[in-house]
Amino acid sequence: STINGLGLGLSSYRDQGIMVSGYPVEMLKYYLFMGNSGESANSGSTGRNNLLWAGRLELKPVEGLRIGTAYANTEKSKITGAGNKDRTQVWTLDARYDFPFLEGLTVAGELIAGNNDEPPDVAVWHGFYIMGAYWIIPGHLRGAARFEEFDPDTALTGADYLHYYTFDIAYHFNPDNVQQCKLQLEYQLREETDQAGGGDKADNIFRLALQVKY
Repeated sequence: STINGLGLGLSSYRDQGIMVSGYPVEMLKYYLFMGNSGESANSGSTGRNNLLWAGRLELKPVEGLRIGTAYANTEKSKITGAGNKDRTQVWTLDARYDFPFLEGLTVAGELIAGNNDEPPDVAVWHGFYIMGAYWIIPGHLRGAARFEEFDPDTALTGADYLHYYTFDIAYHFNPDNVQQCKLQLEYQLREETDQAGGGDKADNIFRLALQVKY
C-alpha cells in the first residue's frame, strides 16, 4: 500500500481536519478524511460541534473506465451536554467512461442517497444524473447534455421533486490547455414542484459565460 497524500487544515475558527489517500493496488485509490467542519459550527460559546468523516474508493479496471463509491457522515451537537444531535449520511456510486475507440466521447453518471436526522424529524432523499459529452472539434468545441433527478424527501409522494435537463456547448481557445479559457453557452430546463405539490415553477436558466483560468 502506498500513501501518496496527507493533508492537515487549521483555521482561526478551530475547524481542523486530516486526509489520507493512497493506492493499495495500482488500479484502486482510496481517500479518507476526518475533521471538524460545516460553517464553523464548532466555534463560538454555544458549545456546538460538527464532526465529519468521509471515505471514497475509486477503481480503474480497464482503460477509460472509472468507478467510484463514497460515504460521508456528519454529526452536529447543538448544545454541549444536551444529547441532541443532528446527523447527515450520504452514499454515492458513480462511473465515467472515456471511449478509447471513439475519441472525444465521454459518458458519466452518479447515484446519490442520504438522510438528514434532525430530531424529531428524519428526511430520506435520493437522486441521480446521467450525462454525455463529445468533442465536436477536438480541443476546441465540445457539446454536452445532462439529465438529473432529485427527490429531497421521499415521504412526500408526488410532490417536492427536481428534474433538470441541461444542454451545453463550449468553445475552448487553447487546445493544449482546454481549461485555460473557454466561452460557454448553457440552457437548463428545470421541472420542480414545491412541498405543497404546487405546479412547475418558471425558473429555467440560460447562461453565457467566459471562463479564464491562470
